[in-house]
Amino acid sequence: MRLFLKYVSVFVLGIILIVVILQCLISYRIEGKTLTGHDNLDLTKNINADLLFLGSSRTWAHFDPIFFDSTFNLKSANIGVDGHSELSMATTRLNHYLQNNQPPRFIILNIDPFIYKGSVHNNTNFLYKDVFARYAFLPKEENKQIVDYFQFTQPEKYIPLLSVFRYNLLWDILKLKPGSTPYEKYGFAFHNEQWDTLYWPPSKENMKFYFKPAHIPALKAELSGINLFCKSKGIKLLCIQTPVYKVIYDSSAFNQTGQMCKESGIPFIDTNQESIINNIQFFYNSNHLNRRGIDEMNKILANNQMLHKFLAP
Repeated sequence: MRLFLKYVSVFVLGIILIVVILQCLISYRIEGKTLTGHDNLDLTKNINADLLFLGSSRTWAHFDPIFFDSTFNLKSANIGVDGHSELSMATTRLNHYLQNNQPPRFIILNIDPFIYKGSVHNNTNFLYKDVFARYAFLPKEENKQIVDYFQFTQPEKYIPLLSVFRYNLLWDILKLKPGSTPYEKYGFAFHNEQWDTLYWPPSKENMKFYFKPAHIPALKAELSGINLFCKSKGIKLLCIQTPVYKVIYDSSAFNQTGQMCKESGIPFIDTNQESIINNIQFFYNSNHLNRRGIDEMNKILANNQMLHKFLAP
């Protein structure tokens, strides 16, 4: 019996050792790299940008750092988080950035009727949690707020390989090719495709995600808090509203965001011009521009006097 228990113990210890070694190899392989582009925390360390873009997928997919760098002679970085319109995620992502960089001189925050206040400690939006699971095991101090935001469990934080298999990351890790994602190539989520209206016909469906009038006081308070935080760091904050296709454009809703910014003391630019919102060729879905649409929006921004004044040395 003792010999049997000895063999079992050796076997179990061997398995544990193998699991730990595999987790170490995986951690080493993905250190400083991105699997999909969404998990870009390591890529935005020590870049010390002059201009930072914050917000949801409408930041992630719309703000081209190359355009801003060349037009305004700045170094910029896009840290928008796809699928997360909560202002709480924007502040979480900003806090992570500031732990690894000097504060930027300027921040552009995407704002539109899709935004929500959200919650840092009681988040309920877990979109792309699987991608961020790579940070769950023995999280570094700088990553703990994001790990907690996605509510990874204690076992996921301390059991080797658990998060890798629970969130199906192994294949992404094995096929990792550094430099292959649009984010690595362009600095944002470059989309060049046309809208497939046969598969995804234009509809008003996305309007159901607009914030409600009852949300406005909390949103204004959150925006004011972000503005005060930026001022405390010597950062100038500007909000930009990017275009949506005409089928979901509601002028009253889009005017409310500008009013919230005004009441929160934040300068605001709206790029929803008819020349863009009426042209379906500029979108790959109802609320995201493709490359052609971004180029059209950038023409507007390149000639916007408020933006030039805001980004002036």
